[in-house]
Amino acid sequence: MHQRSYKTIVALAVCAVAGALVALAAMALAGLEMGRAILVGVLAGALAYVLRLMSSIFGERGRMIAWVTEQDRTLPELTERPLRMEQNVTALISELTAEQARKTAALTAELGLLRTMMERLASEGRFGARGGAAGASGDGAGEGERAATDIAALLRSALRESRVDLYLQPIVRLPNRKVVHYEALSRLRDEEGRVFTPSDYLGEAAEAGLVSLLDNLLLFRSINLIRKLGPRRPGVRLFCNMSAASLADETFMTELAEFLGQQPELPGRLVFEVAAGDLEWLPESAVERLETLARLGFAFSVDNVTDVSALDSTRLARLNVRFLKMDAAVFLNAPIGAPRETLAETLEHQGVTLIITRIETDRTAAEVVELGAACGQGYLFGAPRPGRGVAAPPPDVASASSAPGA
Repeated sequence: MHQRSYKTIVALAVCAVAGALVALAAMALAGLEMGRAILVGVLAGALAYVLRLMSSIFGERGRMIAWVTEQDRTLPELTERPLRMEQNVTALISELTAEQARKTAALTAELGLLRTMMERLASEGRFGARGGAAGASGDGAGEGERAATDIAALLRSALRESRVDLYLQPIVRLPNRKVVHYEALSRLRDEEGRVFTPSDYLGEAAEAGLVSLLDNLLLFRSINLIRKLGPRRPGVRLFCNMSAASLADETFMTELAEFLGQQPELPGRLVFEVAAGDLEWLPESAVERLETLARLGFAFSVDNVTDVSALDSTRLARLNVRFLKMDAAVFLNAPIGAPRETLAETLEHQGVTLIITRIETDRTAAEVVELGAACGQGYLFGAPRPGRGVAAPPPDVASASSAPGA
């Protein structure tokens, strides 16, 4: 039986008991005969049940009125909800479409810059075969000459076939060795998958005038990785090297500044790294082009610093230099133009972080920490690892690794 049936039975039983009690009271108190007393009891029970029924009816009516009122109140909201959902979906589609259009435009701009550089180099004959038949003269060619020819051929084929890869090396906070940034490095692959480091090919690249193109490929691969990283791991920056050849290329630097000016997400992620020697001899016109990048919000790092006192503080400020890199051997043993015990702290007060590079042993790490260095880089904390095809850099705590390889 349903719950409502149980309630009805209980109500009838209660009314019957009430009628019986009334009948007994009529007999005892009023002195009525049994028949009349029973009649009075039945009437009293019936009256009690009628009153209970009326109370239930009015209660149900009140609940019905409340339900109808609630439906009247929520109906407009239910009607508006699909409309709001449609508006939200439309807005989301528009946002995704705009984001895709922005990414497409950015990629088109990147490819345009690279194409311009490739066409300019091709027009200058830098992708043609090298002069001389060193590789074909047989007995007349020396081993060094043949090796140079092989590297030149590797370099050109790697550039044509997109076998220039992005590698990442961690920069860590000392002494806890937590990864805070990464330096972007380039590697070449031959057709058999063998990897070549810059020491293998930079000489040939400089002789062939291809260093700028290598820099540009590395830069755009770095930008692509930054986009994949998205909002994850905020504060982590990617250091990207710029050679003297790139810095002196007025056409490319102008186009680069125009492109980067349309990428608001990059200044907080990308750091341009320049060698101290290149910065020292950079003409004012090139410094002004770099200053344009600084005004866009990009920070700079100066690498291979050997004498802090030789740095032009005004130029550093103009270029928004936020990092100085110094070799561990130089920092620990050579004259550096400033007290080494307080150098890191002094630079920190000026908003510049000192990064000690080429740290390859725990002993060296302990010595630079004792002198107050806040950041370090080197094979002790991690060898360069491929960044190709990953959505995020390697784990954020560096561990000791093997000694540097080739």
